[in-house]
Amino acid sequence: MALLLKPSEFKDKIKRAWQNYVERGIIDENTVRPIIRRSWKRCKLLNVDPYNGRGTIFLTDEKLKERRERRKEVIEIARPMMENLYKLVEGSGFVVIFGDEDGFLLEVIGDPEVVERGAGLNFVKGVNWSEKYVGTNAIGTTLVEDQPIQVVAAEHYCQYHHTWTCSAAPIHDPDGRLIGMLNMSGHYSKVHSHTLGMVVAAVQSIENQLRVKRESEKVFNLNEYLKATFQSITEGLISLDEKGYISDLNFIAEKMLGVKAKSLLGKHVSETVIKGLDLEEILMTGKGYMDRQMSIDVNGQTMYFTVTARTIIDKNCNVIGVVTSLREMKRITKLVHKVVGAQANFKFNDIIGESRQIKDCIKLGILAAKSSSNLLIEGESGTGKELFAQAVHNASLRNSGPFVAINCAAIPRELLESELFGYESGSFTGAHKEGRPGKFELADGGTILLDEIGDMPLELQAKLLRVLQEKSITRIGGLKAIPVNVRVIAVTNRDLAKEVKNKNFRSDLYYRLNVLYIKIPPLRKRREDIPLLIQHFLNKNRQKLATNKKIRFSREAVDILENYNWPGNVRELENVIERAVNIVEGDLITQEHLPDYLITDFKEKPSVDQINPLEETEKNMILNALKSYKGNISKAARALGIGRTTLYRKIKKYNLAVESN
Repeated sequence: MALLLKPSEFKDKIKRAWQNYVERGIIDENTVRPIIRRSWKRCKLLNVDPYNGRGTIFLTDEKLKERRERRKEVIEIARPMMENLYKLVEGSGFVVIFGDEDGFLLEVIGDPEVVERGAGLNFVKGVNWSEKYVGTNAIGTTLVEDQPIQVVAAEHYCQYHHTWTCSAAPIHDPDGRLIGMLNMSGHYSKVHSHTLGMVVAAVQSIENQLRVKRESEKVFNLNEYLKATFQSITEGLISLDEKGYISDLNFIAEKMLGVKAKSLLGKHVSETVIKGLDLEEILMTGKGYMDRQMSIDVNGQTMYFTVTARTIIDKNCNVIGVVTSLREMKRITKLVHKVVGAQANFKFNDIIGESRQIKDCIKLGILAAKSSSNLLIEGESGTGKELFAQAVHNASLRNSGPFVAINCAAIPRELLESELFGYESGSFTGAHKEGRPGKFELADGGTILLDEIGDMPLELQAKLLRVLQEKSITRIGGLKAIPVNVRVIAVTNRDLAKEVKNKNFRSDLYYRLNVLYIKIPPLRKRREDIPLLIQHFLNKNRQKLATNKKIRFSREAVDILENYNWPGNVRELENVIERAVNIVEGDLITQEHLPDYLITDFKEKPSVDQINPLEETEKNMILNALKSYKGNISKAARALGIGRTTLYRKIKKYNLAVESN
C-alpha cells in the first residue's frame, strides 16, 4: 500500500481546528483548506448538528426506483467502473458509491463489514448525503463545489464522520450538466494519496463512455433518420457506389420501376432498367445534372421521368457514389396544373340564367358529365362555351385530374402539332434539349379543351383523329406511342356541319368529336336572362372594386341593355357593366354611363307609340295565360316561353291583376 495521505500530526491538528470552529466559530486558516472552510461556513448557516451526521432523508422504494431509472444510463456505465475500483481495494475496508446530482445514494458496493458500519450512519441506498443534511463530506461538497475533493477525518463537519476519509468527483453529461458523483470511502487510517486520483480517473472514463455512447446514438439516430427520409420522400431515390453498383433504392423507386429492391441491389447499373440515366458517365466525370427529362422502358412500356443525379464527394474530392431522384412526369404535370391554374374553376351553379334555352343546355351538360365520350360545344363568341366545358369537367369523374385548354386558332400552324403532341430531344432547331410533353400528355387523366377547333389545319386534323381513335400519341421525333387517358371537349364558334360541307373540316373527325353536342344560344335569344346577368355582373364588379356603394341601374339604362342585340353576347354585356361601374361617381348608373353605340341603337328603334298595338297584343296574351292557368305564374311563364322574373315585370308594367286558384 502507498503512504498514508495525511500524517497523524495533521489529524490531531485538524481535530483541534474543528473543535475551535464548532465551539467558538474560529477557523485556523493555516490548517483548514479553503474548500473545507467554505463548506463549514455553509453548514453553520444551515444549522447542521456538528455532533451528529446520520442520514435522515430517505427515498421510498418507489422514489428510489424512479431516480435509478432516471439515471439508468450513467448507472449502467458507472457500475463496471465501481466494481473495478472495488477490486483494487477489496478487503481493505472501502465502499464505492454512486449518487445523483441531488445527493441521493443510488448504488453502493463495498466490503460487507464497511457497508454494515456505514449503515449505522444510514450510509445506504436511498439516503441523501448532501451538505445541508449531513454536513461537510466528499459526496455533498463535491456536488456544491463541482470539483473533485477528498475529505479527511475531522475535515468532516459532523463528528460521526471523523473516522472516515471520503474521495469524490462530480460526473457530467456530454453537455456539461452535473448528473451525479462517484465516491470512495473508508477508514481514515487506510486511505492513500492516490485514492482520489483513482476516483477521478474512473469518473473521466465514465464521462468518456457517456460521450462515446452519445455520439454512437447520434450516428445511429442519424442513420435511422436518413433511412426514414430515404423511404418517406415522395420521389424515387436510387443510390450507387463509386463503381456503379446499386447500393439502395426506396419504396417509391420500386413502385415506379415495377421491381423489388432485392432484384436490383448489388447489380451494376448497366445491367438494370435504369441504364439509360447516364449514371456511369457521372461517376467518370464527377458532374451531375438536374431535372433532365428521360424515358425508361418499364415492363414493355415507356415511362417519362425528370431525373436529378448528384455525386457524393469524400473529403479528398473523390467521387464515392451517386444519388439519383426520379419524378414521374404525371405527378409533375399535376403539380404544375395546380400552380399555374390549369384547372377548371366553373361549375354549373355558376351559369346564370332562368331561360328555357339555357336550362336545356345545362341539362345536356350534366348528362355529358356522366360520360367520357367526346363533346362538341358550338356557339357564338362570348356565349360562355368554355364555362360550360369547365362545368362538365368539374361534374365528371375526371374532376380531380387536369383541365388543359389550348386555342387552336391562336397558335401558329407550324407549332400547333408540337404543342398538342410534344416532341423528343433534338427534333427540330430551337427545341428544348430534353424534349417536351404536349398538351395531351399534360391532360392525362383529365380533360383537354380544344378551343376554336374549326380553325385547326386539315393535315393536323388527321393526326388528331388518329389520337382519338388509338388513345395514344407519338411525340414529334419519337418512335414509341404514349398512352393517354383524356376526355376531349371541342369548342367552336363556327357551324362545323357547314365547314364539313365546304371541305374545310374532315367529316370523320367531325363525327368523332360530335358524339355529344351542346349548342349555346346567343344572348339575344334569351333576353329574359339579361336582368339576372346584369345583377350578377354588378355584384361581381362591386366586389372587385371593394366598394360598399349600393350601385344600381336606372330603369332607362336597363331598358337600353334589354333591347340591344349583343353581338358580343355575355362577354360584351359583362364588359359594358364593368365599364359603367368603374366610371359612375354616385350609386346610380344611367344611360350616360353606357357606351354611345348602345344609346344610338336604342334611339333608332321604333317609338313607344308605334308599338302600342304590339304591347296590347302582349298584354292580352299574358292575361289569357294567367286565366288559363288560374294565376299560376310558373305555368303561365312556361307557356309564354319567358322567365318568371320577366312575367312579373310585365304584369307590373301592364298593371294586371293576378287571380290565385
